[in-house]
Amino acid sequence: MSKLLGLMAVLGLVAGVAGCDHDPAAVRDQGWTEVWEDTFDYTSLDQMDDVWELNPPFSTYFPGEVQLLDNPADTDPSDGTDRMVRLRTGPFQTRSDGLWDWAMISTNGPRRTGTEPNYPDARSFQGPLYVEAWVRYTENRHTWPAFWMFSARKNELWPGESCSSPPLPQELTAEWDIMENGYSAGETSSHFFTAIHRNTSDGTADGWCGIPDVQRTDSQQMPGTTLGDWHLWGGHWRTDGQLCTYLDDELLNCEPAYDSFDQPLVVKFSMARIPTAWCSGDPGGCPPLPGELVLDISNVRVLEPPG
Repeated sequence: MSKLLGLMAVLGLVAGVAGCDHDPAAVRDQGWTEVWEDTFDYTSLDQMDDVWELNPPFSTYFPGEVQLLDNPADTDPSDGTDRMVRLRTGPFQTRSDGLWDWAMISTNGPRRTGTEPNYPDARSFQGPLYVEAWVRYTENRHTWPAFWMFSARKNELWPGESCSSPPLPQELTAEWDIMENGYSAGETSSHFFTAIHRNTSDGTADGWCGIPDVQRTDSQQMPGTTLGDWHLWGGHWRTDGQLCTYLDDELLNCEPAYDSFDQPLVVKFSMARIPTAWCSGDPGGCPPLPGELVLDISNVRVLEPPG
């Protein structure tokens, strides 16, 4: 109940969003089917690696660590498991290449080398769907946690691409950041951010397939709600094409999907350290780095509508 009271001010702002009245409870009551669940009840990371990709094979970008741990007593008691995954970055090093420290898992499954498909066991999902997970993370100015979905096609082709001329919408790199919190100046522990990418940037002006990215974003400060605590985060890819984020079954935001979302996406979680430049404008500059940053994940579920 305290979580709901803490959200009342924010929910008042979004209550009038057109077409966003199908909350997760309604999804469950309408007979949506659970098509995939993972409670991380593995005996080893090797077992988990048969299901998830534990950091993509690009060590320059992803030097973080994935840990399989017992679930502490303060996690949600309804998830039916005593296991969780921890994504850990740190201790940190000064990087000469301008990149940052990441740890990531993805439902790609293990990567195979050689001819495609490189991810023959990938678990990808196409909307409409509802995906949820229990998540908590380090509260710190340097924190960059994310729960997101990403083009399975692009993952398979990475770092290459295959594009028609002109590119078809489903050849673009769709990305939905259900939550990507923590790197705004101010109250890091209460900052919510979400983004929808039509064609996630490759770092150049042209973009993948020569198409620049466009985004729909929302950023909110949520005083009284410590987002780093254990919360149930949900993403509802609705039958009307809206992409909606929920916190503990309460609506935070809805935005329409781009045409590029007509394709399967994989589920990802990541924890990163923000680039120093992002907080250089803070009063007094960037605070000292902590010893580590972590993102804990428990009980991931995907539901799809009947039929």
